[in-house]
Formats: sequence, C-alpha cells, structure tokens
Amino acid sequence: MTTTLHGENDNADHSSLAAASSSAAAADTTTKTVWGTFQYVHPSTTVAHLGRDTTGDDAGTIQNATWTSYTVQVEDVRGRTVQPTLQVNGVQLTFSPLYHHSNNDNNNDIPMIDFLDQHDVLQRYYPHCEGLVRQCLTTIQGKDEEQEAVPYLVRAFDHNVRIHAAQQPPALKNAGDSKTQTPLCLVHGDYTDRSAPRRLEYLSQPPRANDVWRSMSLTSSDHGLLDPQLVQEAIQGDDETGTRRRRRFAIINVWRNIDPIHPVRQWPLACVDATTLSPETDVRTLQIQYTDRIGENYLVTYNASHNWMYWSDMTHDEALVLKQWDSAGTTNPAPPTTQAQAPPTSEQTQEQKEENNNNNNNNNNKDNKDDTNKEDFVSTFCIHSAFELPGQELKNLERRSIEVRCVVIY
Repeated sequence: MTTTLHGENDNADHSSLAAASSSAAAADTTTKTVWGTFQYVHPSTTVAHLGRDTTGDDAGTIQNATWTSYTVQVEDVRGRTVQPTLQVNGVQLTFSPLYHHSNNDNNNDIPMIDFLDQHDVLQRYYPHCEGLVRQCLTTIQGKDEEQEAVPYLVRAFDHNVRIHAAQQPPALKNAGDSKTQTPLCLVHGDYTDRSAPRRLEYLSQPPRANDVWRSMSLTSSDHGLLDPQLVQEAIQGDDETGTRRRRRFAIINVWRNIDPIHPVRQWPLACVDATTLSPETDVRTLQIQYTDRIGENYLVTYNASHNWMYWSDMTHDEALVLKQWDSAGTTNPAPPTTQAQAPPTSEQTQEQKEENNNNNNNNNNKDNKDDTNKEDFVSTFCIHSAFELPGQELKNLERRSIEVRCVVIY
C-alpha cells in the first residue's frame, strides 16, 4: 500500500465537510450544545500591550487590560444540515486528508509529515495548505468572479504548533529558538484593520526576526516573500481618493489536529459566527511588540449576541479554514434585538445561565442556521478561542494542533 501526500497541485476534492465527512454527522440534524467559559476583555480596556520574543513566547502578561469570564453555550455545528461557510460566517470545516492510499506495491510509502519539524512543515505541509485555501476560495461565487472571487496568489507564511499535555511537550526541530505553544484561551482575532495591510507590506520586505519563512529556499535573506508591486495594488487605492484597491487581499488560517490517531476531545477551537459580531462596539486593540516590528490583534468584549460554535471530535483528516482578515469584508448587520439581561458570568447558577442562553438562542440561532443564504454579506474576520470541554474524564486529554497562516491576493 502506498501513502501519497496531497499537495498544492493535486486534484483532491477539498469540498465542505458537510458533503464529504462522516455519514453520522450528516444524518444528525439535532442541535447539540456544551457549556464553555471564555475570557473576554472588559469594555473599559482601550489599547492593551504585550511583548513577544523570537521564541514566540510572550514576555509577561498583557498590560493595560482587564478580563472577565463568561460561561456561555457553544453549539456543536457538526450536525447542522446547512454548515457555516468561510464567505458568510468566517469559518468552515473541510474534509482535507493529507494522504491517500494505493495498492501499488511497486511504490514506497511516503512518510507522514513530522509537524514538530519546521523544515518538514515548510516544505511539505505549506503547499497543501495553499492548495486547500485556493480550492475553498474558488468554490465561492462572487459578484465579479474574474477579480473578486478567484485567488491570483496564495502563499503560506507562518504557523504555530500548539500542544496541551500533562507532561512537558516535545521540542520543535530545525526551528531555532521557536517553541510549541499552548492552546490560547482568549477571545481574539489575529489581525486588525491596521495590522492586516501592514503585515502584507512586511511580507514584501526582507524577513524579520520572527518570520519562519526565512529558511524557505524560495527566497533569499534580502528578498520578500511577495512581489512589492502586487502588495501595493492590494493595500492602496487606485485613484486619487484611494477609495478602491486594485486588488483584494485576505489572510486565512488553516487549523488542523496533528494527532493522526485521536480526535480532538479537549481544548477544541471555538469560533464566533461573523454575522453575530459588532466590530464597532465589540473589539479592542492589543499591540504586540516584537523585536523589530509591532503587530496588532483584536481583543473582544462580551456581547450576548455572539453565537459560539465548534466542531466536535475533529480528526487528522479535517481542517478548519477561518478568516483572519478580508479587505472585501462587508459591515456586519446590527445584532438581533434581545431582552435586556445580566450577562452570564462564570459565577452564575446553572439555572441563570440556561435562562440567558435560551433567550439568546431563541433570537439568534434560529436565523443563523440558514445564514449561508445571506449572499450579500462577506465576513471580514473570525473571532475565536480554545475552550475547555466539561467533564472530569476529559481533564488530562492531550490536544495537538497546527495553524498555518496564508495570505491571499486576488
């Protein structure tokens, strides 16, 4: 039996898991929810600050921020008949096996990707992620297919390996000072309206201290990963007013369980449906000081309209594709009107939490189940966080994952 790696140029079908994943999930249309506790930033926070070294570790805690914990219901959307989409909801699950098998005994098995080896990830997994993102985006029907809907370039440029384990996690190989990270249990978005175009511009310049693509053979130390002219067409306007860019750009993450045997049973990734987010009121800025640049994330304040969702028991053959920024994203609609009520903090009783969440679900979820029909809405970014699943039997289970960031220029 031969094992072959799916790469960027393969004709593998990366269609939505709703059509290609498990038959059990397709048959189950019952809404399932679990309780999850999430760390939101307090509304009094304006701009928070954090230092980050070249290993990827954060220097101390986030400064100038106050935190509040909220326990809310998280919907397991694996059984939905209509699955969330990248276009509208900001995230979608895809069936994306890395290997396929053949009975041709004349060929040697291709070894599985070592996700702890940075060289292996860059050389073998990055092309797969690029192909997956391209496939997902080319299936989206846009108003102007030639310019807006068809990716001109997809390039993976960064990744994190995250491990939650009872014992010390293994070290990365061929990664210099870089380390594995733990699951991030903080409600956030990876880019802001300022840091997304700035990151694109940085990618057209020589690599910086934290850039993993410094070791990629396709570029030298004095060249950028992207064509500077292409980048300028994506981040600047094409007329004197600068109101329209010549090209659209996006930053998209590919999140995968890297355990080839066990599904994710603890610390899964949860996402907020982009149609239930109000960026004008819900987000705050986190400035991250690297050794040679400043990055920005969005921190998020609690909003009862947020519709949290996750996919249970994700396997190695599945991948979450989620937006971190889309320059063509549309303004989110006003959240559904809900009756005034106290937010569900982690200290509330079970009865209080159920009452609040039932009120929210009655207003929000019944409409969001079919929100892929909102053809005019384009999500801008996907707020997300890891969270702990309840249950003592799940307490010490491992979670191993990788997230790869890809830049897309249309």
